[in-house]
Amino acid sequence: MFMPQHSIRRFEFRPYFYEPEKEEDEGKRRIKFRRLLRSPKPEKKPVRRWLILAIGILFLIWYLQQVQGPPKIEVQDIQVEDISPVQIQ
Repeated sequence: MFMPQHSIRRFEFRPYFYEPEKEEDEGKRRIKFRRLLRSPKPEKKPVRRWLILAIGILFLIWYLQQVQGPPKIEVQDIQVEDISPVQIQ
């Protein structure tokens, strides 16, 4: 209530080197940008690379199974018994 209201300070500053009459195009950019380093276009990943990678992985799996040898599972003989019904008296 009794305090003064704060407001934004306004000022007009016009640089002495700026001459709007000399500007040719209004829509044209005044600052020009250029790339110093050109980034390479992203390469498409060839199908051959994926195919060679898949064949290599399959060969590695096959080789490791050959080194390990066949699975060593002991199979027991299954005995089947013939059960005949018995009458209870």
